[in-house]
Parts: sequence; C-alpha cells; structure tokens
Amino acid sequence: MFILLPQEHRGNLLRQYRLRLAIIALFLFSGSIFIALILLVPSYFLVKVDKNGILQEKLVVEKSINEEGDKDIEKALAELKSDILILNTVDQNPSSLISFILEKKSKGVHLNEFAYKYFPEESTLSVSGRADSRKELIAFSKKLELNPQFKEVDLPISNLAKDSNIPFTINITGTF
Repeated sequence: MFILLPQEHRGNLLRQYRLRLAIIALFLFSGSIFIALILLVPSYFLVKVDKNGILQEKLVVEKSINEEGDKDIEKALAELKSDILILNTVDQNPSSLISFILEKKSKGVHLNEFAYKYFPEESTLSVSGRADSRKELIAFSKKLELNPQFKEVDLPISNLAKDSNIPFTINITGTF
C-alpha cells in the first residue's frame, strides 16, 4: 500500500480525528445526562408531593395520639381520685385486721391469701390457707370470732371434710 500523506499531516489528521471523536462522545454523554434529568423531574416532584402528604398525615396521627393519651390520662386520674376517696373513708386500715388475724393463728395454720373488699355498710375479708388438722382450724375460727369488729366469721362445713392438711377459706364480714 502506498502512503501519499507525509508523516506530519498524518499525525495532524489523526489528532483531529481523535478530537472530533472525543467531541462527539462528549456531546452524546452530555445529551444522555440531559435526557435522564428531564425524565427524572416528574419523579422528583411526585416524591416531593408524597413527602408533604406523609408529613401531614404524621401530624394528624400525632395530634390524635396526644388527644387520646390525654383522655386516657384524665380517665386514669379520675379512677385514682375515686380510689383515694374510698381509701380516705375507710375507718380502719386493712393491715391492722391482717395483723390481728396473724396474731391469732397457730403454728398448724398456714395462711396463703387475703382478699379485702370495702363497702361503707359492711366490708368483707377472705382468708385462705391450709390447716394441719381440723382441731387447729376450728380453734383458729373461734379466736377470730372473739373480735367485736367481726359480725360474722364464716367457715364453710365443706372445709372440715378432711381430717388433716385441710385447704380452707374463711369469710369475715363486719364494719371495718
């Protein structure tokens, strides 16, 4: 093959070819970036609108939570106030009754549970436990009947069915 162009013109022509190729590549690259940006603009605005909507929903939910929380707190405070009023009207502290019962129990009587229900007219105290023998359970019941505050000490007969290791519940009523 014959080479008709001198070496300098060939170098110059190669540089111009590469420059034109680079310019075309640069234009294609910048054009594709521009088209991509144009295509992303609607998505950007949709995301921005969704973000604003979500923030507004969040504010509404926070307001409703605060309002419901305030209502719950007010309800709890009202219940506490009523409980305090009930406790203030109690003439005698239930712990003194429990102390009296604990003093009257013998070694053969084991107490598990106390349940106190206050009513202004007549209160109830339930004592549950286990007795080693029937005699000890009856003696414990008789000791409780000696308290003048107790109107009634109810030991169900069904609690006396066994001779030993007897589970029992004594219901005490009175104005205490």
